[in-house]
Amino acid sequence: MRGIGIRLSTIVLTLFAPIMVFAQVNATVGGTVADATGALIPGVEITARNAATGIVTTRITNEAGNYDFASLQPGVYTVSASLSGFQTATYNNVQLSQAQQVRLNFTLQVGTVAQAVEVVAEANTLLATTSASVGNVLPDVQVRSLPLASRNVLDLVRTAAAGAVGDNFAGARMSQMNTTRDGLPTMDGRYNDWNGAYSAVFTSPDLVEEVQIIVNSIDAAAGRGSGQVKMQTRSGGNGFHGAVFYSNRNSAVASQGWFQNLVGARKTYNNRNQFGGRLGGPIKRNKAFFFV
Repeated sequence: MRGIGIRLSTIVLTLFAPIMVFAQVNATVGGTVADATGALIPGVEITARNAATGIVTTRITNEAGNYDFASLQPGVYTVSASLSGFQTATYNNVQLSQAQQVRLNFTLQVGTVAQAVEVVAEANTLLATTSASVGNVLPDVQVRSLPLASRNVLDLVRTAAAGAVGDNFAGARMSQMNTTRDGLPTMDGRYNDWNGAYSAVFTSPDLVEEVQIIVNSIDAAAGRGSGQVKMQTRSGGNGFHGAVFYSNRNSAVASQGWFQNLVGARKTYNNRNQFGGRLGGPIKRNKAFFFV
């Protein structure tokens, strides 16, 4: 029986290992901690708190004063450094995007832990020093606010990317771009070659937390394609959040086409209704969440 269990475990790992490799979409935060003289400080406690979920991740600086959060879920964070005998230093509202690499360095001043110093983080500048990619990031508010007749996130590619013209994207055909959702490739290889940007998985704006569009200098981690569209799906948090939508396309309020008027054709009847909703929240605060 033990041999069967080992073989089954090996098969499961073999099947799911590629998925775990693809799904490397979390952000990385690292840096150094020094005192006012510039001397690096070991043993400093660094905490990263996710504003939405309340989950706190902790690291301790090593003997060289370095710390590293290798995998943080994209979102808004508060990152703090504290050590007895020094004032606590904090970066507030640090926005982490998919696969983003951010460097946050701390300089601690002598004082008590209860004393706090807020550090201003220029996140976009920090990102530029760790990635040569050129593109655009659409947050969830923008994705849900822009009008989409088909309610398909991929329709934003033509409007959000400077490299999208007609059927071209980032200097090549739409069929050459790579689309991923939560790190997994979702391109429809059959229809993509014919009609441009097609995904094998329909992605509604209400499902998306962030859309990252890269048109130049693609990182090696992104894989193939002349351009990249990376979609990150939403998740629940400590607060209950939801929304409903309804849209109607009706021929009664639509104008007749020019050619139809020319030949005296009758208006084609059309009445299309779309409706739906989403809801997310905690199952257990700071521990488990749901999103539907």
